[in-house]
Amino acid sequence: KPEDRVDILRAITKNGTKPRLNNDISLEEIGMNEKCTRYSGADLAALVREASVLALTEYVKSQSNDAENCDVYVSASHFHQAFEQIRPSVSELDHQRYEVFSAT
Repeated sequence: KPEDRVDILRAITKNGTKPRLNNDISLEEIGMNEKCTRYSGADLAALVREASVLALTEYVKSQSNDAENCDVYVSASHFHQAFEQIRPSVSELDHQRYEVFSAT
């Protein structure tokens, strides 16, 4: 369920503090996004990790490598790019089976 994904994202990101999120995106937006309908907890962790790597890579390319002033934020664009890289590991058939199982 989308609410469960939001809870998982909160746990993965320590309530949005690691990585730090830009104010153009929220964990609710990510968790409710239809692109992550079949994402497992591991898939969500991979999504956050990929978005973080994209943000860090962008930062390193744009800065003078001042390690003491590292101010990296993960933005909506990083998550949009990460969605293109990270695919759900749960098949449609397995997802349907789970839905039937959880309804009983």
